[in-house]
Amino acid sequence: MVLRQHVVESALRATHVIFDSTLAVCREAPLATVGEGQVRAAVVRGLLEGGFSVLEGSAAGAKVLTLTGGGVVVQSGSVPEMKPVPGSAKRRLSPDVRVWGPVQLAVEIQCRSVWGSQDALSSANILDDLRRICTGRAHLLVLAFDRPIYDQLRGLKSDRRGRKALATDLFATLLPASSSLGPAKAPSTASAGPYTMGVWAAVTPSPWGVDRVVVVALGSPQPEAP
Repeated sequence: MVLRQHVVESALRATHVIFDSTLAVCREAPLATVGEGQVRAAVVRGLLEGGFSVLEGSAAGAKVLTLTGGGVVVQSGSVPEMKPVPGSAKRRLSPDVRVWGPVQLAVEIQCRSVWGSQDALSSANILDDLRRICTGRAHLLVLAFDRPIYDQLRGLKSDRRGRKALATDLFATLLPASSSLGPAKAPSTASAGPYTMGVWAAVTPSPWGVDRVVVVALGSPQPEAP
């Protein structure tokens, strides 16, 4: 019981770090949502500075990173198997970030920018990641979206260019409207069909004038201790 409580508390603290790191980089970096690179780097840095270890690399050369005494300590590690969601065409079996200690969390990241190449909004990958967290194959899904793209995901498409998002009714049910959000994280729960999750969300301005919505969706299966 004590170990389980420790795991839950560590997972909650890691989730706060991930959310706060994502919100900060979206607020401060003009191009944070153009690709996942800047958000991922901010999340990994926040986790290391928060006392967590992170698993990096591939099965051929995995490394566990820990920040100790102002420097990064590297130890060898092994990448666990991550099975695809049944029926999914997505074959990438590794999450964007792996928290490795004192709790293990698989974190998926999706970013969309009005200036990026994905401004047409490919929502199939987002739907696949939702399936991952709701089936326990991953634990957290981070969305860092420019506000017009986020609204489009929920079905509010004002621009005739580009593709319409898939499953807009589902996203509108699971994700809060941007108009309901403020600068502080707002927790809620959402459920639709097989999808049940906790949701933290906030909206923030960015340096070049586009508001950004940050969402962290938490799957219901419990994380594990290393």
